This record gives sequence, structure tokens and C-alpha cells, in this order.
Amino acid sequence: MKIVGRPLADHIKLLVIKNDKTGLDHKEIESLKTILDPLIPHDISEVFDVQDFNSVQLLNKKELAQYTHVISNSIDFPQYKVLTDELLIPVVTSEWLHLSVKKKSVASTKPFSPDPRNFFRCVSLATTSSLNDDLACFMEASVKTFGGTFSHELKKTLTHLISLDSSDDSTKMIKAYNEVNTEGVNIHIVSPNWVTDSILLGQLLSEDDYSLDSRKKKQNIDIPEFVKGLKFKCAGDLSDLFTNLECEEAPELIITRFYDANVAIKQRSFDYLLALFKEKSTTLSKDSLLYFPHPKTPILGMKHLLFSITNYTGDARYYIEELITRMGGKCNKNLKASGTHLIAASSVGKKYEYANLWNIKVVNHTWIEDCFMNWELLDEDGYGKLPRIDENIRFIGDCKFNGFSKAVIPTDDVLNREVQVIDSGLTTQVSMKEPLCLSGTNYDANVEGEVATANSEVNTSKQVDQLLTPLKDSEETKTSDAKENKGGPLFSNTSNTVTRTTSENKRKYTVPACIEDNALTDIQDVEKLQPENKSTGLDQKIWEIPDEPIVLDDTSKGKRTAETDFTVTLRKKQATNKSTQQSKPYDIVAIVTGSNISISSSDKKELKKIGITIIENPTKNLNCIIAPSLLRTQKFITALSHDPLYFIEPLFLTDVLGTLDSVKKIGDFNSIAPKIEKYSIWQHINYEKDVVSKRLFQSGTTMVEAVGYMKRSREGLFDGFEFNISSGIAGGFDAVKSILKSYGAKTLNNFKDNSKVAVSNKTVKILGKSDVSILICGSNESRTREHFAKVCEKSSQRFITLEWDVIVTSIFEAAFNVTKDNVLEHHRVFEE
Repeated sequence: MKIVGRPLADHIKLLVIKNDKTGLDHKEIESLKTILDPLIPHDISEVFDVQDFNSVQLLNKKELAQYTHVISNSIDFPQYKVLTDELLIPVVTSEWLHLSVKKKSVASTKPFSPDPRNFFRCVSLATTSSLNDDLACFMEASVKTFGGTFSHELKKTLTHLISLDSSDDSTKMIKAYNEVNTEGVNIHIVSPNWVTDSILLGQLLSEDDYSLDSRKKKQNIDIPEFVKGLKFKCAGDLSDLFTNLECEEAPELIITRFYDANVAIKQRSFDYLLALFKEKSTTLSKDSLLYFPHPKTPILGMKHLLFSITNYTGDARYYIEELITRMGGKCNKNLKASGTHLIAASSVGKKYEYANLWNIKVVNHTWIEDCFMNWELLDEDGYGKLPRIDENIRFIGDCKFNGFSKAVIPTDDVLNREVQVIDSGLTTQVSMKEPLCLSGTNYDANVEGEVATANSEVNTSKQVDQLLTPLKDSEETKTSDAKENKGGPLFSNTSNTVTRTTSENKRKYTVPACIEDNALTDIQDVEKLQPENKSTGLDQKIWEIPDEPIVLDDTSKGKRTAETDFTVTLRKKQATNKSTQQSKPYDIVAIVTGSNISISSSDKKELKKIGITIIENPTKNLNCIIAPSLLRTQKFITALSHDPLYFIEPLFLTDVLGTLDSVKKIGDFNSIAPKIEKYSIWQHINYEKDVVSKRLFQSGTTMVEAVGYMKRSREGLFDGFEFNISSGIAGGFDAVKSILKSYGAKTLNNFKDNSKVAVSNKTVKILGKSDVSILICGSNESRTREHFAKVCEKSSQRFITLEWDVIVTSIFEAAFNVTKDNVLEHHRVFEE
């Protein structure tokens, strides 16, 4: 089992900086409280504190440290530097709270930073294998430092791909995706200099000048004065990035990923150089452990530990993840029973609850920091107090550290030995020969909701639409780990061993004998979590209602009752799969949409063993949609055409996979298999307050009626229909065409402003009339609508003009309803 998600109410304490000039006046603040209040089960004043420009400067550091987020539309207020640079608390605009309330979960903070220096805030960047390791790591650190996100996978949500070779497989894949992308926003393919030049000038530069296909010479930019005072030299292969910037003769600073004991000059990390660029200064007022290059050899035993983090937000979370990764550990956003440590700031939330239930070590950030500074695993005793409960805990990042010394580097004889670690009487061998698991390679943590895995070559023979899901899952990683564990030092009988102790207290450190490295792909970031399952006051089996069929007004042609079609479909599918149901606990063929969940190939194989098949595109065998709510995505709407029996939330997959992890064999799973009824979408959405879901139906539709609609059959809803679709319709002609085709539409005509013909329905009657032309368009497309009317009138055709919303509602209600109230224009259709 994995514990994911955190309700908004349990994990926020907001400080709102009142400022009339930035729009955060009394009226706006009261509005924020109003929208947040329904999600807070207790007094909202406990999580919502308002301070003005003068009063906030009276708060001391301990008082400020109690907040999780600061809401301000400007960085021009006292304590900003203390909050962001020293306490690592995210400062966000009021729009962040609006989105979090809308999602009922903590939204990512990066896109909502009011700091103009975070000009990469809307950038999601990935690199290709054409970059060397140093360069790839520098690109990752760069985009994060200036407010953006980095992905170790190719996804359609990327905004930029950094490459040096246009023939690189990943580059070719993105180029192919851009050619067929119908969403209108392509992924920019640029050279690394686009990143560094943007940083040097403090603004986003035009991608055109840095395209791999550009014939323009390398841009000559004006070097800022402060950079000229930085007498630095890069130890890694970054020379092409810093032409004319490095000091060749007598450098005073070496920028490097790894600590080198043989270098006498001051050594600092990529993060340090980027911080100088961000501050536009030759010095920094605050140090960070991330500014120091670390030993290349990982901490002994760290690779066997699996961490999760709770109640740390923004840069504080990133800081902890980076320290863990640089030491050689693995960070999973979701807590699993096989996890070893939970890094917690407070004792609220499910992660903390289950960590205690599963006997997982709960420690604060200072244990991670102390392990890093000593470059060894320390005993956890004394690190169990949590900073939001005990004010005596050292502030995050408040460390006195001057870098590593030669003493922390293992000698050659130690590197060639196996190290014995004792756990519950079991002897395990831990090899010290493995290279450190660095940020940018072999990284199993997540970056702002995106799964981070090893950079890999992408097989260009794969279909481009695989960009809808991560191109690389963890299957290869799992396979290689399994092979290593099987014949590797974990099961060695080598007698040449030593017992690992800490230098400070000489106590043995315990590492679990064999931590299985089969962590599932993460569903959501700690800042992008599902709301906790709250009771809606409805019966637990609401997904099965109504007991009696709902029969609505059947005056319009095409209406269906809930009973006949749904019952026939259900019996047909149950009969077809009867044998399967008898042998496996589930009989599910599902698509997943609208969720950050990413299921690897190996996970899919495990699910298939118990009767759950995950497919990428809807097929006739589909009987389940897995989504966080009712959605109007192309995949969700298309899937409805196959009359799915189940609508369930993504947590179902998480719990199923987690339960599979906890049993030794598949046969033991059946008795404890999660019940699908408990995961119905209807149990986890607040229909009355969920505006997005309510808008999918006609105004005034109750939840009971909506449930009834969703149980209806949609087979042949638009059989034989002929539609004209505006070329400028939102979502694109191809997407709308594909959806309507799945419901049996016969002809889909791309109607443009210069079209001379409009198709009409000759075999299908609309309100009892034939030869009616239908145009689907946007309400703002007045020119197209006028042209359509002229074409139809010239041919003496009846016509109606509809918004796409009308079609969507018809699909969700399983009935094509045309009334005077829901058409934009009509001609000779409603007349007797």
C-alpha cells in the first residue's frame, strides 16, 4: 500500500501580506477566506493569518517558520529574504490559492512566484543524451534556480528540450510530435546557450536565435558587470557555455559537481554559481549545503534507503530531496510500507499516521543535513522532534559548514571491501563500489509532480502519441536492480567485511536487509494532492443508484431511459467475461485520464494478473474510466461512447498496487483486494460545489440525476449524423471529429470562412425535420456563423448553430437535445 495525497486543510498555514497597491486589499482577502473556508473543518483563523506591511516586520524568525506558504502579489515587503532565502518558505500570488481551492489540493508553487527573477516559472525543460552529464546537471539546476521545472522524461507538457544534436533520438521524437501536435503549442528545441544567456541577461530570450536549425552565429551578449568580477573556472565540461567568462590564469573559485581533495582552490557547486547569477553579486549573504560539491562516492548504505517527505513545501522540499539524492538515497513522493524514513515537519497527515503504523523512522530535516555534513549515516536518535511542534529545532538550512575535507573520502582499501550491516539478525553485504546516484541521472524522486528517471535514449520507432505518457518507465530500472540484487553483494557470503559505525557515537547503524526497489511511479506531488476522502452524506453505494430507473422527458428524438440500454449493456459485458471473473478478482479494462498517475510496464503486467488491463486509447472492450472527477478531456468523452460500467478515482490503482506489494503471492491477494465500490468518482467529488462537473449537464441537474445519466447507454448516439465543424473550434477540428466519429457520426465537414457547401442531415431528422444543417462552433466565431447562415439560406437549407458545450452535454446526458434555448442561430427548424 502507498499513502499519497494530503488534504488542503491539514497541510497549510498561510500568511497573507495585505497590500492595497498589489490587489491584495481587504476585499480580496475576504474573498480568499470565503472560498477557502468550506475546505477547512475548523476555525479558518488557525490557517489564515493576515499581516500588513508594518506588522509583518515585527514577526521573528521562529514565528515566520510556522507558516507553510506566504501569499503576496509582490516581493516588496519586509522579511521576504528571510522567508525565501533562510526559511525556504514559498511566496506565491493569490492566484495560487484560487487554483488550490479549485483543485482541493495544494497546487505547485513555482508558476505563482511574484519574484521577477524567477523568469523560468512557466518553463518545463528536459535534456537529451547529446549533453554530457555535467551539462545536463547544470541545465537542471539552472531551470530550477530560476523558477522552472525539470523533467527526466519526454512529455507533451514540456515547453523546451535542450539538445546539441538534431539527429539525437529524443530530438527527432519531439520534432515528430511537433509536426502532428494539434494543440497549437509546440515544444521548443534549443541549444544550452538559450538557458545560460537568458540567465546572464535576466530574461527569457527568443528561442528562434538558439534553434538547432538556426543559421545564425552564436549570440554575442553583453556580459553583466558583476560577472566580470567572478574569477571562476569550471572543473567539468562546461567550457562552451562560459566562453569569455572563465578566468584561465588565476581562478579563485572552482565550479564543480564533485569535491576534489587534491584541489586547493575554493570549490563550489553549480547551485552556488547560479545563486550568484540570480543575486547579480560576487558574494552571497547566506550559505547552503547545496553550494558545496560533494564526494563522488555515495554514503555507505544510503542506496538501500527509501525516503518520503511530508509537510515541507516549496524550496524546503527541493532542498531535502537534493541532499538525499546527492548522498545516494532515493526519494519517493508517496509513502510505502517498504519505505525506511519519513522526513516530517509536523505530525499531521496520513503519511505521518501510517509511518507510525508501519514502524517507519520519522525524523526531521536536521538528520538529513547532519548526515550530509558528516557524509555518513548517523543514528536517528535525537532527530525525532518535529520543527513545527518543537521551536528548538534548528532552522532548515541553518548549518555551519565549510565544505568537505579529504577525511570523508573513502580510501582505496575501503572502496574494495564489502561492508556488513546488521538488521534483525540478518547479515547483508553493501557494496561501496557503486557511483553516486546524482541529480540528473538515476534519480527516482519527482520534480514538481513529474516522474524523474534516468536519462535514456528514446526509441524513435515508438509512436509519437506516446508523449501523452512518459516515454520511459521504471521497468528497465527495476529489472537491472533485480539482477544486481540476485547475484550482487546483497547476497554475498564474502567474509572480508567490517561493521559500519558512526564516528561520533560509535553505535551501529541498522539498514534493512534487502529494501525492495520496486517503488511505484508517483501519482501526485506533495503540492498536487488529492483531497482526503470526505463523506458527502450520500450512501456508500451511490454509484449503483438509482434503484428505480430515471426516466426523463422523452419528447426529443434520441432520448434513452436508464433501465433498458444500461441493463442490456451490463448483461452483455458480464456474460462475455464470465470466465475471467471467476478466475481473477477484477474484470476491468480501463483508461486513465486527467491524473498525474504514471503506471510503468511492469505495473501493468502485475495489474493484468488480477484482471485489470490499462489501455492507452478507448476500445470496445473498455468498461472503466479512471479519473479524479468527471472531465471533458478527449479521452474521457471518447471513452463514454463505450458505455463504461465503472467511474473510479486514481487512488484505486495506487491501493491495488500497494496491496499487491504486501502479499507474497497473487493467490493471497483475493481476500484483501480493495473493493472497487469504495473508489467511485461519486464518493470523492462534491458535486454541488464542483462547478466543472455541474457544467457538463443542463442547469439544475441534481447529483442523483447526473448519476442516472452516466449509467445510460450512448451507443449510436449520433448514428448517421452529418456535422459541420468550424475550423477554429476550441480543441481543434481533428479532436472534435474523432469524438463524434466514436458516437457514430457519418460525415464531419471542416467548415471554413470560405466554404461554399454545408453538409446537411438527409437521413436523420432533427425535431422531425430532414435536410437540417448543423454547425458546431464557438460563440465568438461570428464571422463563421454569418457565412454558414448565408451558405444554408442560399441552398434553402434549414440550419441550426450550436456551441460545442451543447454536444458535450448531450454526450454526458446520453441524449441529443436541441431547443431554442441552447442554439446560437436557427432557420426553419422550430417553426411548425
